[in-house]
Amino acid sequence: VVQGEMDGRLVVVLEDPNELAELEELYFSEDEFELIDKDFDYNEKTEKPKKTKQQKESNIPESVLINDENYEISKKNATDKGICLSMHQPWASLFVHGIKQVEGRTWPTDHRGRLWIASTAKPPNSEEVEQLEEFYRSLYRENMEYVKFPTNYPHASLLGCVEIVDCLSGDDYHKKFPEWEKESTSPFVFVGKQRHRLVMPIKVQGKHKLWKLNGQML
Repeated sequence: VVQGEMDGRLVVVLEDPNELAELEELYFSEDEFELIDKDFDYNEKTEKPKKTKQQKESNIPESVLINDENYEISKKNATDKGICLSMHQPWASLFVHGIKQVEGRTWPTDHRGRLWIASTAKPPNSEEVEQLEEFYRSLYRENMEYVKFPTNYPHASLLGCVEIVDCLSGDDYHKKFPEWEKESTSPFVFVGKQRHRLVMPIKVQGKHKLWKLNGQML
């Protein structure tokens, strides 16, 4: 569990959805924040934490996901600059949950590191959700036992963050990860790793392309 404070409200980020049941038994204080949060930098005033066990990005094993030995989370990109990307639902939640591996765009980006994901104002309809979930069932096939779809798809909300480790051209993406080529046919592809989901999404009004969150939210 990772926690922080945004606009005076407690924000908790789950590494594992099973941790949600444990929240009722936890009492968070400023002192406990130092003990619980060892990788998620909300307070710059704190000393640099010691390295702890690697955080899980989802329930899906690494061997099932897009993986490359060069795609290690870089320490120099670990700073949270509040950069955010707006996505339509249900794609936004699936990206933050680690089911959707990449995000396709018509434009490239040099951004690497933490990227916050916000859902757009338009709510998804049940047909869109059903069709997309069925697409990922066919994509994961025998690995579906690891995939747990979100129970809801909140709109106009800050959902969590993803570590962007690469931006590939569509052609390079298809050559490098042929088993995932069906996930994106866009000219450019953002490759995501290591996700963190907000337990309680925060209402936000998104913008086009990459934009910066209000400083009070960091």
